[in-house]
This record gives sequence, structure tokens and C-alpha cells, in this order.
Amino acid sequence: GSEVTIYKQIWSPKLLDELLKLVRPIRLILVALDFDEYAIALVQSQGLKILDERGISLPISDDRLESAKEVALREIAKRVVESAQRLGIDTVILASPGSLKEELRDLIKELAPGIRVYTDTVANGGYSGIQELLNRDSIQRVLHDIAVAEASGALSEFEYLLAKDIGRVVYGLDDVELAAEMGAVEKLVVVDEMLSSFDEVRQRVEKLLKSVAEKKGRIIIVPTNSPPGQRVKMLGGVIAILRYRLDIESMKQG
Repeated sequence: GSEVTIYKQIWSPKLLDELLKLVRPIRLILVALDFDEYAIALVQSQGLKILDERGISLPISDDRLESAKEVALREIAKRVVESAQRLGIDTVILASPGSLKEELRDLIKELAPGIRVYTDTVANGGYSGIQELLNRDSIQRVLHDIAVAEASGALSEFEYLLAKDIGRVVYGLDDVELAAEMGAVEKLVVVDEMLSSFDEVRQRVEKLLKSVAEKKGRIIIVPTNSPPGQRVKMLGGVIAILRYRLDIESMKQG
């Protein structure tokens, strides 16, 4: 199916809802733990789903605490990795008081080096910790990082094709709209400020996003203030990699 990477808060909830119905939304795993309990949750457009929630029983005596804690953390790490692999998710946010999150992060990376792990601090583990994490800026920061990384990759591919096979790329709103009408857009990168205005440009971009999504194109909305966002802005704020070669100049003349 088609995919979209989204990072913006200002544009209309209606458009966001429509886009998420058309494409596979971002999904993240959240983990909140302390010395008493932990919870593993899936965040998706439909809301929050608790995947696992359990108490943690640790001995009171100091001489057994460290070894028991490691056993408990290894079990949690195993459950997190199993959930991520089963759901096809590669990004996890861990939160805890103290250093538990860093210890758990190291164990997860040991089991699955390919998983991207972010950390944050919360006062509690379990469901209350998940709720606290949702009210922090961690998720926004992660979506920002994902969008920037994916835009950087798409921009590298765009610049390679621009030099080697110019018919496979277009840039600027007018030309990208033409390519989208043909169903030719494979990947679309748009700077977020084009969705922050209240003018004709925004309306055209919204229509473009929906058109590309309906035709199973890959959409990346990148923060304008990031390095790839600045480069895309210089190219008119929107670039596209095409499924096949097009002679846009001939199409405009015709």
C-alpha cells in the first residue's frame, strides 16, 4: 500500500484524517517502566492500544536487586522486540524515571540493532507513564527525525536522477501537478510550510497530496527548517521522483 510520513500540527484535521484513510500511517511503540510495572503500547491513527502491561516484582535486598533487575529488563526487551517485529515497526520510544530507559535501550539494541530507540523521562511506569509520555514532545520529535531522514534519502535519489535521468524527476508545484495528473509520481516530498498558509497554494498542495496518495505514491512532508527541507524549498517547495520518464516541457506546450 501507499505510505505517508507526516510532521506538522498546523494543517486541517480534516485533511489529515483523509490522508490517513488513504495511506499507511506512522505507527510507534511506546514503553513506560519503573521498578513496579511496565506497559508496552502501540500508537496509531486510530488511537492507543496497550499491547502488554504487567507488574515487576524485584527483591528488596540489595545483593539480589541488580541481577533480578537485569532478568526483568531482558524479558521486557524481548517483549518489545517481538511486538515491533510482529507489527513491522522500527521505531520505539522508551520512558522511565532514572536510568532504566537507558538500560532497556541497550538490551533492545543488542537484540535488534535495526530498531530506532528514543528515550524520555516520566515519573511512572505502566499505563500512567504511557499517558504522561503522550503529553510530552517525544512523539513530535521522533516524527520530525523520521521525516528528515526519509526526506534526505529521497533528496539524494532525486539529485542522482536529476544528473543521470532528468526525465524521472520534476520539481516546482506546476510541474509536479502535471506529473501527478498522469499518475506518474512515485515519491513526493513537500515542505511543511506549504500546508501552513491559507491561500491558493495550500489548496493546490492538499489536492496534490490526495491525488498522489490515491495513486499509491509515497508522500514525505518535511520540516522546512531542516537541511533537506531548505534544499526542497529552493526547488520550489515540492519535488517528485517519477515511476517512468516524462517530457514535462512537451506536455506544457501541448
